[in-house]
Amino acid sequence: MRLSRRTLLAGIAGAALASAIGSGPAAAQSWPEPGRTITAIVPFTAGGGTDAFARRITPKMSEALGVPIEVVNRPGASSQIGMTELANAAPDGYTIGFQIFPTSLAYLDPERQSAYTRDSFTPIGPAFVVESVLAVRTDSQFETLGQLVEHATANPGVLTAATPGVLSTGHLAAIGFEQATGVDFALVNFQGGGPSVTATLGGHVAVGFFAMNELLPQLESRGGQLRALAVLSDQDNPYEVPTAVSQGFDVPSYAPDVGIVAPAGIPAEAQAALSEALKAALEDPEIIAAAADTGNSIGWESPEDYTARWIEAEERYAPLIELAKQ
Repeated sequence: MRLSRRTLLAGIAGAALASAIGSGPAAAQSWPEPGRTITAIVPFTAGGGTDAFARRITPKMSEALGVPIEVVNRPGASSQIGMTELANAAPDGYTIGFQIFPTSLAYLDPERQSAYTRDSFTPIGPAFVVESVLAVRTDSQFETLGQLVEHATANPGVLTAATPGVLSTGHLAAIGFEQATGVDFALVNFQGGGPSVTATLGGHVAVGFFAMNELLPQLESRGGQLRALAVLSDQDNPYEVPTAVSQGFDVPSYAPDVGIVAPAGIPAEAQAALSEALKAALEDPEIIAAAADTGNSIGWESPEDYTARWIEAEERYAPLIELAKQ
C-alpha cells in the first residue's frame, strides 16, 4: 500500500521504532560481496526530481546493504540511453537503475527502436509517485486554469508548453490534457524536468507540465516564480493547488511513477536483498520526512506487485503513446 503525503509525517515515529528493532547487520548476507560497489543509473539529467530523490534514497539503501552505491546520470533519448546501458549491464545485481512510467515504456512504440522491453529487467520495487502539475510564470496573464483553457481554445497551436521529454509523464499528461479539454498546445519536449522548469522560468514557453517535486522550489506560495494552475490528479494535495477536476475539467490523473530495476537474470538473492534495502530506505524517518517535504508519495511493494503495476502502466499509457506519434 502506498502512503499519501498526509500520512507520511505521521509514520515517522513508527518507522523509527521499526528501524530500532531491525533484522540485523548486512554482514549476515552473502550478497552483496564486501568491498563491491553498486552503480545506480539515473537516465535523466542531474538536478531533476528523479535525480534528487535517487541521491536521497541510495545512501539509505547503502546502509542496509553494507556496500556503497554510486549514482551516475545517463540522460538522453528520453531515458533510452540510460535504460539501454542498464539492460546491457552484467546481471550480477551490482548495477541498478531508476525508471519512470511512462517514459521507460518507449519500447511500446516500435518507431523508437528501443533495445529493451520489460523482459530485459528484473523488478526491484517502486520508489515514489508524484503528481503532475500545470504551471505558468507568476507574471502570466493566466491566473486560473479556466482562463488558460479559454485562451488556448480560441488560439489553437499558439501557446507553447514545456514537457520534460518525449514520452515523459509530462508529455503524455499534456496530450491527455489536450484530449480532455479540446485545446491544442505547441509542445516543446526538453531533456529532463530541470531544463523544462528553467525554460518556463525564462519565459521561453507559456506553460509547463511538471512533476510536483520539480515545481515545489519555484512554487509561488513558497516565494518562487511559477504559479501552479492545476494538479492533474484526483486527490487533494497539501500545497493548496486545485485539481483540474475541481475546476470543472474532467482530466485523468497523471503521476510520474519511479521505481528501481536491475538487468534481467540477476541472482534471486540479489533481487531479494535489493528489495529489502529499498524497503528499509522507504521506512527511514529521514526519507519519510523528505518525501513529505518534496511532494512525493512513497510506499514499499514487493517485486511481484511492482511487476503488476508495470503491466498496468503499459495498458494505461499505450493509447497515449500512440497519440504522441501523430
